[in-house]
Amino acid sequence: MERFEWLRAQGRGYLEVRRDDDFPVLTMGFQNGMAVVHLFTSAETTCLLLGEGAADAESTQVPVMDEPAEFTAEFVHRLDHAWEAIQRFVRTGEVTGLGQWQEL
Repeated sequence: MERFEWLRAQGRGYLEVRRDDDFPVLTMGFQNGMAVVHLFTSAETTCLLLGEGAADAESTQVPVMDEPAEFTAEFVHRLDHAWEAIQRFVRTGEVTGLGQWQEL
């Protein structure tokens, strides 16, 4: 949580969250109050959490690892909403109740 608060104060950031096992892993890239959440269920399978219609533009750029990445509005969340999903995963270890996932 401290790392998230520090990154949020910077206005942008990227987090990777996992529980005890290697998978699943959730990642969140965010910038300017908008965020994108990835789910990795294995080394070969990646999904994006469908957004709740928070983006005003057709696409939004957020950091993914060390690089900026562009995402269409359908995958963009308000930062607070995405952070709530990350925290729920940390508490429960479940990804099914977080929303609808689209496999890439």
